[in-house]
Amino acid sequence: MQQSKVSRADPTDFVRSLRDGIGQPLNVNAQMDVHEFWNLLFDILEGNLQTTHQPDLLRETFGGVLSNQYICQGGSHYISREERFSYLSIVVKHHETIAEGLKQFVQGEMLSGSNAYLCTECQSKQSTIRRSVIQTLPGMRTFTHN
Repeated sequence: MQQSKVSRADPTDFVRSLRDGIGQPLNVNAQMDVHEFWNLLFDILEGNLQTTHQPDLLRETFGGVLSNQYICQGGSHYISREERFSYLSIVVKHHETIAEGLKQFVQGEMLSGSNAYLCTECQSKQSTIRRSVIQTLPGMRTFTHN
């Protein structure tokens, strides 16, 4: 839209052209939040792309990798699990910029007390920092806010 003369787009015809997994048109009157619609749209588009010469187009364009880290405070070790993503849900309430929301996103949270993490290395519950770190940025970044 930035390079266009129009200031908005009407997605009605596009959405009505979409078909679910069994070939039925999407119910455009169904209530769903942005996350549900985004995931549904990606599933439909990825399914349609499988028979093309670019089956991984969406993943290559919008896909990134998060490293979900658990940093044990009882020892000097951490566990990291990779997770693919196509959008990041960033908390923007009480922040002036997306950068501030991203900073909070990667800062993480302390798991302690009754919410302590069962550390397999220490073989006991330990206070642990749980955080998500963006390991690989997608070419096209998509954020939702809450």
